[in-house]
Amino acid sequence: MFDTDKKAIEFLDQKDAMVVLIPNDRIRDLFYETKIPALPFHAHSVTDFFIISDADSDGKSKSIVINMDKCKHFDIVTEAAAATGKSVSYARDRCCVW
Repeated sequence: MFDTDKKAIEFLDQKDAMVVLIPNDRIRDLFYETKIPALPFHAHSVTDFFIISDADSDGKSKSIVINMDKCKHFDIVTEAAAATGKSVSYARDRCCVW
């Protein structure tokens, strides 16, 4: 959840209790990545990730990786960019099939 009043991103559990809060001023990067299987018959397994890189109060880098719902990934990325004022980097990657 992107809270413009708190100027932070909140991660909530299934009961809407806050699990993690990242202030916007600690966010370093927003990154959206799509993993596409190399073989066409695996096309249904395209995976979208949203990665938020930030620094804690000691300056140590850390990241949160979110595996996004295919139906809402554009809304999440757009809302994150608007709420934080940061641009979102994008990568599309063909990955191996194991």
